[in-house]
Amino acid sequence: MTNIEDNIGIVVSGTFSQGMNVKLNSQNALSSLTIGSHVVIDTLNQRFMCEVSDIGLRSTDQRVEHIPLHMQNERIFQSLIDNAAYAFIEVTPRLILSKEKVLGEKSDPVELPSANTIPPHFSPVFKPTEADYEQVFHTREGKGFSVGNPLDLDTQINLDMELLVQRSSAIFGKSGSGKSFLTKILLAGMLQKSGAASLIFDYAGEYAYEGFSEENKPVKGLAQLFKNKVVNYTIDKRRIEEKVGAEYLNIPRHEIEPDDIALLRNILNMNENQMEAARIVHEVFKTNRTSDWIHDFVHAENDSEQMMELESRYNVYPSTVDALRRRLRRIDRLEFLTDSGRSDDVVKSIIDKLKNGLTVILDFPRDELSYILIANMLTRRIHSQWRYEKENYTRDRDKYKDPVPLVITIEEAHNFLNKDVSNRTTFGTIAREARKYNVTLMVVDQRPSGIDDEIMSQIENKFICKLDDPRDIDSIFSGVPHGNRMKTSLRSIESKQHALAFGEAIPMPIIFKVRNYGQDFYSELSNESLFPDEKPGDEITSEDLY
Repeated sequence: MTNIEDNIGIVVSGTFSQGMNVKLNSQNALSSLTIGSHVVIDTLNQRFMCEVSDIGLRSTDQRVEHIPLHMQNERIFQSLIDNAAYAFIEVTPRLILSKEKVLGEKSDPVELPSANTIPPHFSPVFKPTEADYEQVFHTREGKGFSVGNPLDLDTQINLDMELLVQRSSAIFGKSGSGKSFLTKILLAGMLQKSGAASLIFDYAGEYAYEGFSEENKPVKGLAQLFKNKVVNYTIDKRRIEEKVGAEYLNIPRHEIEPDDIALLRNILNMNENQMEAARIVHEVFKTNRTSDWIHDFVHAENDSEQMMELESRYNVYPSTVDALRRRLRRIDRLEFLTDSGRSDDVVKSIIDKLKNGLTVILDFPRDELSYILIANMLTRRIHSQWRYEKENYTRDRDKYKDPVPLVITIEEAHNFLNKDVSNRTTFGTIAREARKYNVTLMVVDQRPSGIDDEIMSQIENKFICKLDDPRDIDSIFSGVPHGNRMKTSLRSIESKQHALAFGEAIPMPIIFKVRNYGQDFYSELSNESLFPDEKPGDEITSEDLY
């Protein structure tokens, strides 16, 4: 229970829709309050956990604002401060806390009710205690994972990882804001606590094995922290020797479909006529399921029967055919794409690993063409398998097993979820289906405004690092209850180690300090020090990573 001596102010006015006005006891309290921080309003029957939405100064006499310059001195100011001139905050009630129940470590979590009323006049206001935050973020035993702590208290913010993977999530932030660092922490939490499988499309090669920060400090990857739970594939043979245990990703070309090519339109500089021609070429050259239609088209003789059919039956101009061949030749030359006769079914192997609850990381060393092409192609086949198994389970639960929950992490997500292509990509399908087939997304991007508004509305858990572009900020909070107030709180995110979190699996919106990523973190995951050469406390913060 809060001590009355810790009282920082009282409620003086307000409405349910606009929030409560709190007069602070002292202007000194301003230094410990920021937009997005929290206070607790204590009444006879209830305790309201509230979010600070505005901070300001007021006076009881307008003459305070017009004190002549020659009268401005410390003695006059001291006589006016906190009486005729005072500080105030506007707060939004979020949750109603329990006044009596003390939660033990093994207590079941209680879903706290949302605040659907307001406190009365002159209710005392306090800073939250550790017990208040523990009540809000108390999780089921074995499911909670610490992602950081409140800005003003050194107490853990635990999220239920099993709940988090049930809905699609997003991590947004500008370049260098710490979003990749936060993503790694969330993925580690999922690996340890959720029981879900993860498929990670790693565009920059950051998640699997050791990397280095801008301060040249080593950063451990997920494959090192979870040796028996993570499998890493790469498309770059040179990196196999660098990454112990990495496997080479070879994919049969016959898996590629015209919609996969459509995502590469800008990279390949294709116009609409060439895109339509690609669909026709697929129809003509794809004579069976394993036909290598791209290779066959690129290497076909101009006077072959199929090439002649393109012009005579489908009226595809020779100039369009030549232009399309030049563009598809870039795909045909990709070393990791092979014909069906020479390829092991790596895709099936990946699916089998995911079905067994493992995490699979696919490493694309900043190869945008390969990344976009393979990410959509693999996801389509994997999603199809999960849909097939879920439908079987729904039809006969005694005979079939429910597929393991699967989280697909995709970086540079605007390439797959923008307004022009989201209705043609498997990623867009997954986002719209929510968890219908036990598959959800973790979207990582620095340009949220590039994502289709419909898709954005389907992403239920959001973690926001530093953002500057007003369009990006507006896109995140469009349609979000109290979105304008939360948008204002983003101004409090100054450090690369701060983030705003809100959503279905997050009990209340909160700006938090992301936990450090170093020896203590590694040791907690393994219950023992994995790297004895590193000294305890030699931690790497997101300030070091970017």
